[in-house]
Amino acid sequence: MRIVQLANFYTPASGGLRTCVDEIGRGYLAAGHERVLVVPGLTDGDEHTPAGRRVTVRGPRFGGAGYHMLTARRTLPLLESLRPDVIECSDKLSVRWLAPWARRAGVPLVLFSHERIDAILRSRVPRGFPLAAAADVANRRLAARAAKIVVTSGFARTEFTRIGAGNVHRVPLGVDLDTFHPQAVARLDPDVVSIRPTGEAEKRPTRPLPVRPRAGLSLVRPQYAVVRRNATVRRAVSVSVRGDRIRHNGIRATAQARRGAAIRIGDDAPARPAPAGPEVRLVTVSRLSREKRPERAIEAVELLRDSGIRAELTVIGDGPLRERLQRRAEGLPVRFLGHLAERDAVAGWVAAADIAVCPSPAETFGLAVLEALACGTPVVVPHAGAARELLGPAGSGIECDGTAAGLAAGVRTLLTVPAPERRRAARLAAERFPWSTTVAGMLALYADCTAMAAGQ
Repeated sequence: MRIVQLANFYTPASGGLRTCVDEIGRGYLAAGHERVLVVPGLTDGDEHTPAGRRVTVRGPRFGGAGYHMLTARRTLPLLESLRPDVIECSDKLSVRWLAPWARRAGVPLVLFSHERIDAILRSRVPRGFPLAAAADVANRRLAARAAKIVVTSGFARTEFTRIGAGNVHRVPLGVDLDTFHPQAVARLDPDVVSIRPTGEAEKRPTRPLPVRPRAGLSLVRPQYAVVRRNATVRRAVSVSVRGDRIRHNGIRATAQARRGAAIRIGDDAPARPAPAGPEVRLVTVSRLSREKRPERAIEAVELLRDSGIRAELTVIGDGPLRERLQRRAEGLPVRFLGHLAERDAVAGWVAAADIAVCPSPAETFGLAVLEALACGTPVVVPHAGAARELLGPAGSGIECDGTAAGLAAGVRTLLTVPAPERRRAARLAAERFPWSTTVAGMLALYADCTAMAAGQ
């Protein structure tokens, strides 16, 4: 069987979509089928990869994230020459012009729905916009045009159930259980990340911080720094604050300050104690865009430290909000790694964390969540979205209301579970989702599609 996959929004930094398309394509090849991936790009190209043949079609730019788009004018002649047995389309925009060609050619068109329209647009439309009704109109058209629609979760299926679509099939995604493994941390260069015994720190003298005092805030020379490999956090020990909101080492004021009382931390008053106890390493893997709500992970760190927990956060991923998030995280122990192309590196950082914080309420599956679980790293996820469907045994994760306070509370709850128990539970949750199961589900669906097409 010749399976042609079409995927817009496929770039070297496109994360979950690229992983999904390539892993499934690799499975098609291993099962003895021919797989061709068609993607848009800046220039035309044709190459062979470990996941099969990949054809790049020159297309116009779309948005500001380096995306290009497939067009009917340049893509349909290619499909004529490829003569596919099945077309697997990974975006909803292309279905409009693919469907008429597929119908004429007698080729089943299968839409692999990677996003839910109402969830992905909720943060981008004004309050009061009839989003559900608009999504229903679009989904009715999609259901009529595609032979089959594949969704990856109950959450993703709901938007089609709501309109009574009968051609929807659920096929969960998978995870590379060898790459994403609790021992992945051992593959990290020790000069890149320091994995110290919990709570270990070193004090050494440091120079004064360059600080620009704000109104009502006066700082004196910091006396020491807490130093870890490749990460230095300096802490001022004399602060005078008036007003209803302060930051001390990037942390929100105590309830006393929020009530408007004056707080003085200096030579004539005891310093507010820094968070004590074991260090808690948090990680977030996400595109840094509005619908993913990455700022809530940073706010959760602030709340945890304010409550006395020595939390630090590593953010893996890039996107349009990165500069704004870096400004928001000033003074907090938050490390931004950007996009990591090497999957081993992602796995190492995730495995090194104690807990993964996953704030996005719009996930139709949650591949980054599943990868964290495979690393033995338990997760905190929102009620909204599909990520909660991945949770397994007690200790593998916590679902919350998705706010910063909810995420912080989830972290505190998971910390009450002994680390070996929660890591074992997380790994067991992930082992239910090998990629082989996903590939088998897709091939069974395609066998049914081709049999129906042959019988017409």
